[in-house]
Amino acid sequence: EERMEMLNRPWTISGASGILFVVLFVIGGGISGDMPTYDEGGEGIVAWFADNGEQYLVGDFITGLAFILFYFPFLVGLYARLRAAEAEPVVFSRVALIGGILFPLALLAGTISLAGVALLEGDVSADVASLAAATSYHAFVSASALQAIFLGAAAIVIIRTGAFWNWLGWLGGAVALAAIVASAGSIENDPEGALAVIGFIAFIGLGVWIIASSVALLQMRAPAAGPAVTPA
Repeated sequence: EERMEMLNRPWTISGASGILFVVLFVIGGGISGDMPTYDEGGEGIVAWFADNGEQYLVGDFITGLAFILFYFPFLVGLYARLRAAEAEPVVFSRVALIGGILFPLALLAGTISLAGVALLEGDVSADVASLAAATSYHAFVSASALQAIFLGAAAIVIIRTGAFWNWLGWLGGAVALAAIVASAGSIENDPEGALAVIGFIAFIGLGVWIIASSVALLQMRAPAAGPAVTPA
């Protein structure tokens, strides 16, 4: 009975999904491995995919499952909570939802070119491999901008309404600011430069924020009815 009651709580599935998403995403990324960057030369990229192409595809598949199974249930639950807390016309909650939907699409675009090289087991020219890696890097940089939209809009709602812990709003705002800075990474044109490092930190910050907001959702005691409803 206690287990059934847990499942019937309105935020349990969304909160648990957010945590499972981060865990599965990290596992998938770890399996995919750390391939050479586009500025290290196409020969190295070709050789890496010749040796690790199948491993990369397995990790990519697991990462995809993380989004399919867990990310969107989390996102919809988060949106429902933010929307319930924000007064009409519910602008920033919807902006957060749009950013949250577009963010994984940018990540998908970043993996397509590399998956193509992996499917060919590295049997491409050095120039093609470099182009695929550079295209992937730019897509991930673009994802930083969408991450900023997602977290920034959510942070505004949280700070203004108390939908979650107040510090969670400020954390989201700080990570969003870092992601905005990182979105200029393609201009820097250095996958190991300062902006790339900031982008990596912001990406880790997003994972921390998702876990924290998932815990907040799990601690919700009742359906959101306005700003007064906060995590226990």
